[in-house]
Amino acid sequence: SGKICRKLQPKPDRTTLRGMNDPKLIAARLSEIAKERGISQKSISEKSDIRETTISRILTGKFAANFAYLCRISDVVGVRIIFDCDFG
Repeated sequence: SGKICRKLQPKPDRTTLRGMNDPKLIAARLSEIAKERGISQKSISEKSDIRETTISRILTGKFAANFAYLCRISDVVGVRIIFDCDFG
C-alpha cells in the first residue's frame, strides 16, 4: 500500500505513539491497541498484506519488525507512529 506512514496529520480518532523507537515496544503497544479495538491478527494480516504468522511473531515480541512492517500494522490498527530520529 503506497499510503503507509505518509499521513502528516493524525485523524481525530487515531492514537499517536510518539518517541518510541524500540520495535518490540512499538509492537507491544500496537498489540494492546488492536486488542482494545477488537482487531484480530488475521484482520491485520489481511489488510496489511503481511503473513499472519509474521504478524503473530511481531505482536508477541518474538520478532523485531522493521519500521515498514510496523507502519503497515499501525495503519490497520488506526495508530500514527512518530519516530524520534535524533541520532546525536
